[in-house]
Amino acid sequence: MNAFWRIFLNIICVVAAVILAIVLTFNRIDRYTMHGDSIAVPQVFGLNDTIALMTLDGYGLEGYISDIRFDEDFPANCVIEQVPAAGSFVKKGRHIYLTINSGNRPLIAIPDVADNSSRRSAEFKIQGAGFQLTEPILIEGEKDWVYKVLYDSCEIEPGTKIPQGSILTLVIGGAVPQMEVEDADTIDQMLDPLFFESGINPEFW
Repeated sequence: MNAFWRIFLNIICVVAAVILAIVLTFNRIDRYTMHGDSIAVPQVFGLNDTIALMTLDGYGLEGYISDIRFDEDFPANCVIEQVPAAGSFVKKGRHIYLTINSGNRPLIAIPDVADNSSRRSAEFKIQGAGFQLTEPILIEGEKDWVYKVLYDSCEIEPGTKIPQGSILTLVIGGAVPQMEVEDADTIDQMLDPLFFESGINPEFW
Protein backbone atom coordinates (compact mmCIF):
# COMPACT_ATOMS: atom_id res chain seq x y z
CA MET A 1 0.00 0.00 0.00
CA ASN A 2 1.47 3.27 -1.05
CA ALA A 3 1.79 6.34 1.12
CA PHE A 4 -1.29 8.04 -0.33
CA TRP A 5 -3.67 5.28 0.73
CA ARG A 6 -2.14 5.04 4.19
CA ILE A 7 -2.69 8.79 4.70
CA PHE A 8 -6.24 8.50 3.36
CA LEU A 9 -7.09 5.59 5.72
CA ASN A 10 -5.64 7.48 8.67
CA ILE A 11 -7.84 10.47 7.87
CA ILE A 12 -10.89 8.19 7.64
CA CYS A 13 -10.08 6.68 11.03
CA VAL A 14 -9.64 10.08 12.65
CA VAL A 15 -12.94 11.34 11.23
CA ALA A 16 -14.74 8.21 12.38
CA ALA A 17 -13.27 8.56 15.86
CA VAL A 18 -14.39 12.19 16.06
CA ILE A 19 -17.91 11.31 14.92
CA LEU A 20 -18.10 8.47 17.45
CA ALA A 21 -16.92 10.78 20.24
CA ILE A 22 -19.56 13.35 19.33
CA VAL A 23 -22.32 10.74 19.31
CA LEU A 24 -21.26 9.36 22.69
CA THR A 25 -21.04 12.85 24.19
CA PHE A 26 -24.52 13.83 23.09
CA ASN A 27 -25.85 10.49 24.29
CA ARG A 28 -24.45 11.15 27.76
CA ILE A 29 -25.94 14.68 27.81
CA ASP A 30 -29.27 13.34 26.63
CA ARG A 31 -29.34 10.81 29.46
CA TYR A 32 -28.23 13.36 32.05
CA THR A 33 -30.95 15.86 31.15
CA MET A 34 -33.63 13.15 30.73
CA HIS A 35 -34.48 14.42 27.26
CA GLY A 36 -38.10 13.73 26.39
CA ASP A 37 -39.06 13.32 30.05
CA SER A 38 -40.49 16.86 30.45
CA ILE A 39 -43.96 17.54 31.83
CA ALA A 40 -46.30 20.50 31.58
CA VAL A 41 -46.60 22.64 34.71
CA PRO A 42 -50.18 22.48 36.04
CA GLN A 43 -52.26 25.57 36.77
CA VAL A 44 -52.20 26.29 40.51
CA PHE A 45 -52.85 30.04 40.27
CA GLY A 46 -55.89 30.90 42.37
CA LEU A 47 -55.70 27.74 44.48
CA ASN A 48 -55.24 27.53 48.24
CA ASP A 49 -51.52 27.13 49.04
CA THR A 50 -51.97 23.65 50.58
CA ILE A 51 -53.94 22.35 47.61
CA ALA A 52 -51.44 23.94 45.20
CA LEU A 53 -48.49 22.19 46.86
CA MET A 54 -50.32 18.86 46.84
CA THR A 55 -51.18 19.31 43.15
CA LEU A 56 -47.58 20.02 42.19
CA ASP A 57 -46.38 17.05 44.22
CA GLY A 58 -48.80 14.83 42.34
CA TYR A 59 -47.13 15.90 39.08
CA GLY A 60 -43.68 15.09 40.40
CA LEU A 61 -42.83 18.77 40.90
CA GLU A 62 -41.73 20.56 44.06
CA GLY A 63 -43.67 23.65 45.08
CA TYR A 64 -41.75 26.36 46.90
CA ILE A 65 -43.33 29.45 48.53
CA SER A 66 -40.92 32.20 47.50
CA ASP A 67 -42.92 35.32 48.42
CA ILE A 68 -45.94 36.51 50.42
CA ARG A 69 -47.72 39.76 49.61
CA PHE A 70 -51.18 41.32 49.77
CA ASP A 71 -53.66 41.41 46.90
CA GLU A 72 -57.18 42.58 47.72
CA ASP A 73 -58.65 40.71 44.75
CA PHE A 74 -57.86 37.26 46.19
CA PRO A 75 -58.57 35.44 49.47
CA ALA A 76 -55.88 34.83 52.06
CA ASN A 77 -53.42 31.95 51.47
CA CYS A 78 -54.23 31.91 47.76
CA VAL A 79 -51.60 31.49 45.02
CA ILE A 80 -51.41 34.81 43.15
CA GLU A 81 -48.34 34.02 41.02
CA GLN A 82 -46.44 30.94 39.87
CA VAL A 83 -43.07 30.61 38.13
CA PRO A 84 -42.69 28.88 35.68
CA ALA A 85 -46.15 29.63 34.36
CA ALA A 86 -48.78 26.97 33.79
CA GLY A 87 -48.20 25.05 30.55
CA SER A 88 -44.41 25.44 30.63
CA PHE A 89 -42.47 22.21 30.07
CA VAL A 90 -40.00 21.32 32.82
CA LYS A 91 -38.18 18.28 34.16
CA LYS A 92 -39.63 16.23 36.98
CA GLY A 93 -38.50 17.42 40.39
CA ARG A 94 -38.28 21.04 39.22
CA HIS A 95 -39.03 23.78 41.76
CA ILE A 96 -42.20 25.76 41.03
CA TYR A 97 -42.03 29.11 42.83
CA LEU A 98 -45.28 30.38 44.33
CA THR A 99 -46.36 33.79 45.62
CA ILE A 100 -49.06 33.60 48.29
CA ASN A 101 -51.60 36.26 49.27
CA SER A 102 -51.09 37.31 52.89
CA GLY A 103 -54.71 38.40 53.35
CA ASN A 104 -53.62 41.38 55.45
CA ARG A 105 -53.03 44.88 54.18
CA PRO A 106 -49.48 46.06 54.89
CA LEU A 107 -49.11 48.78 57.53
CA ILE A 108 -47.83 52.08 56.12
CA ALA A 109 -46.64 55.14 58.04
CA ILE A 110 -48.67 58.33 57.67
CA PRO A 111 -46.60 60.95 55.78
CA ASP A 112 -45.63 64.06 57.75
CA VAL A 113 -47.83 66.69 56.12
CA ALA A 114 -49.67 68.37 59.02
CA ASP A 115 -48.67 71.99 59.60
CA ASN A 116 -45.92 71.93 57.00
CA SER A 117 -47.59 71.29 53.63
CA SER A 118 -50.03 72.75 51.17
CA ARG A 119 -53.12 70.77 50.22
CA ARG A 120 -51.70 69.77 46.85
CA SER A 121 -48.39 68.59 48.31
CA ALA A 122 -50.13 66.67 51.10
CA GLU A 123 -52.51 64.94 48.68
CA PHE A 124 -49.58 63.89 46.49
CA LYS A 125 -47.66 62.39 49.44
CA ILE A 126 -50.64 60.66 51.05
CA GLN A 127 -52.01 59.13 47.86
CA GLY A 128 -48.51 58.16 46.80
CA ALA A 129 -48.17 56.20 50.04
CA GLY A 130 -51.25 54.18 49.13
CA PHE A 131 -53.98 55.94 51.13
CA GLN A 132 -57.31 57.35 49.98
CA LEU A 133 -58.69 60.81 50.71
CA THR A 134 -62.16 62.19 51.36
CA GLU A 135 -63.20 65.79 50.69
CA PRO A 136 -61.20 68.02 53.07
CA ILE A 137 -62.66 69.78 56.08
CA LEU A 138 -62.32 73.57 55.87
CA ILE A 139 -61.46 75.68 58.88
CA GLU A 140 -60.45 79.29 59.36
CA GLY A 141 -56.81 79.72 58.46
CA GLU A 142 -54.37 80.14 55.62
CA LYS A 143 -55.99 78.97 52.39
CA ASP A 144 -55.08 75.38 51.38
CA TRP A 145 -52.69 74.99 54.32
CA VAL A 146 -52.90 71.55 55.97
CA TYR A 147 -53.46 71.78 59.73
CA LYS A 148 -54.43 68.18 60.61
CA VAL A 149 -54.85 64.67 59.19
CA LEU A 150 -57.85 62.66 60.41
CA TYR A 151 -58.30 58.88 60.48
CA ASP A 152 -61.68 57.54 61.63
CA SER A 153 -62.57 61.15 62.58
CA CYS A 154 -59.59 61.37 64.97
CA GLU A 155 -56.39 63.35 64.50
CA ILE A 156 -53.48 61.05 63.69
CA GLU A 157 -49.80 61.75 64.27
CA PRO A 158 -47.21 61.59 61.44
CA GLY A 159 -45.41 58.26 61.30
CA THR A 160 -48.33 56.29 62.75
CA LYS A 161 -48.74 53.03 60.84
CA ILE A 162 -52.18 52.09 59.59
CA PRO A 163 -53.39 49.66 56.89
CA GLN A 164 -52.55 50.67 53.33
CA GLY A 165 -55.62 51.89 51.46
CA SER A 166 -57.20 53.45 54.56
CA ILE A 167 -59.30 56.60 54.09
CA LEU A 168 -57.93 59.86 55.50
CA THR A 169 -59.29 63.39 55.71
CA LEU A 170 -57.28 66.59 55.52
CA VAL A 171 -58.20 69.59 57.66
CA ILE A 172 -57.18 72.66 55.67
CA GLY A 173 -57.56 76.42 55.87
CA GLY A 174 -59.97 78.29 53.65
CA ALA A 175 -63.28 78.64 55.48
CA VAL A 176 -64.88 82.09 55.49
CA PRO A 177 -64.90 83.55 59.05
CA GLN A 178 -68.40 83.56 60.55
CA MET A 179 -69.90 86.91 61.58
CA GLU A 180 -71.44 87.65 64.90
CA VAL A 181 -75.23 87.23 64.79
CA GLU A 182 -75.85 90.94 65.46
CA ASP A 183 -73.55 91.98 62.61
CA ALA A 184 -75.15 89.56 60.20
CA ASP A 185 -78.66 90.83 61.01
CA THR A 186 -77.59 94.44 60.53
CA ILE A 187 -76.04 93.70 57.10
CA ASP A 188 -79.17 91.82 56.02
CA GLN A 189 -81.28 94.88 56.89
CA MET A 190 -78.93 97.23 55.08
CA LEU A 191 -79.23 95.14 51.95
CA ASP A 192 -83.02 94.96 52.17
CA PRO A 193 -84.57 97.28 49.51
CA LEU A 194 -87.38 98.19 51.92
CA PHE A 195 -84.78 99.55 54.32
CA PHE A 196 -83.49 102.03 51.76
CA GLU A 197 -87.02 103.01 50.68
CA SER A 198 -87.77 104.08 54.22
CA GLY A 199 -85.29 106.97 53.85
CA ILE A 200 -83.45 106.13 57.07
CA ASN A 201 -79.75 106.87 56.92
CA PRO A 202 -77.79 103.65 57.73
CA GLU A 203 -75.17 105.69 59.56
CA PHE A 204 -77.69 106.56 62.24
CA TRP A 205 -79.38 103.18 62.52
